[in-house]
Amino acid sequence: MAEINPDDFLCSADTSEISNKARGEKSWSQYRMDLLTDLSGNLFIKTARDEKPNITIIIKYPQWYDRFHKFGYDVVREPKLYDKVWVGTETRGPATQRMGFVQQYEGFVNLRWLNSCSEGKVHGAWFDHIDCDEYDFIN
Repeated sequence: MAEINPDDFLCSADTSEISNKARGEKSWSQYRMDLLTDLSGNLFIKTARDEKPNITIIIKYPQWYDRFHKFGYDVVREPKLYDKVWVGTETRGPATQRMGFVQQYEGFVNLRWLNSCSEGKVHGAWFDHIDCDEYDFIN
């Protein structure tokens, strides 16, 4: 079985003059969510299925649940287009300013919330532990 699982940086923070003109009266968040949902359905998914009709296509969300919309992730519409959802459960050292003070429980929250948003389509998750040490996981 063939699968496509693009990296979790299927997003945009572009504020170029071209994008600013294209968004018109929309907020940056709405513009980016519309843009990436359209690209997902009409470019990525359609193209892949035209070539290989039985392919499984996965959307992979990072652990940005409080900022998904700012980068174009639409957790309501996109999961309906994709076959499966994968979820980032990135954990950072809780005192690490560089990575945004991510607490260990946030990965669990992200996984459960996205499973609910995607109506149970979560089939995988990944874990990374940038800026953690062994003491971040001991109670």
